[in-house]
Amino acid sequence: MAGRAISTSNQYELSETNEYSTRHRKPKAGSKTILPDLVSLNIGREVKTMAESIYHQMGAPTRKDEGRKKLIFCCLHFAYAELDKLHSPKELATMIGLDPKRIGRMIKNFSLSKVNYQAPQRFYTIIQYTEFLSEKISLDHFWRGLALELAQTLPERNPSLIESQPDLVAAAIITYTKRLFIGTDNLDGINLLINLLTTYVISSTTTIINLANQLSSLDNQVR
Repeated sequence: MAGRAISTSNQYELSETNEYSTRHRKPKAGSKTILPDLVSLNIGREVKTMAESIYHQMGAPTRKDEGRKKLIFCCLHFAYAELDKLHSPKELATMIGLDPKRIGRMIKNFSLSKVNYQAPQRFYTIIQYTEFLSEKISLDHFWRGLALELAQTLPERNPSLIESQPDLVAAAIITYTKRLFIGTDNLDGINLLINLLTTYVISSTTTIINLANQLSSLDNQVR
């Protein structure tokens, strides 16, 4: 993007292997780059590069370990937004070693009024989140197709779903889809699925189950 060139030290350079080659892995306090902090994270090169650019735009280096983790999270979170790439903030926070429940507060601490940067706002649909979560949990083609069909039709029947947390609705749709064919007798399989989904969605298992039950009632009204 124009005007967003990345300035890094000579110690950290992008390699052709989609990782960062470094002479010194441990960053110094107040470091002018976040690249060494990103080396061990299983995140694509493009996102890391954008996160480094955002870091320089912010002009907000930090020397505190916990504060630096929050900075890294926000740079990466905003990088996904800049690139219009859907991701799981909960997964990202967990990967960095932060409490996902504090995501909202962390983002506010790096708002335009506090740093010299404003991230673009991105909004994704229930269908997009259903596809994203299906990929994350390696849902096979058959189940994925059924879930995507329901992600299209159920919000059309009940538009209030569109106003709900889209990743939560997507998780409930996937849960309901599997339960349709597996049946409620296989509770272990359903619980395993829901626990896997909560790796990526900020929600309790109870909330997902309750919403899946509501979707079942909605779906059965027209069957």
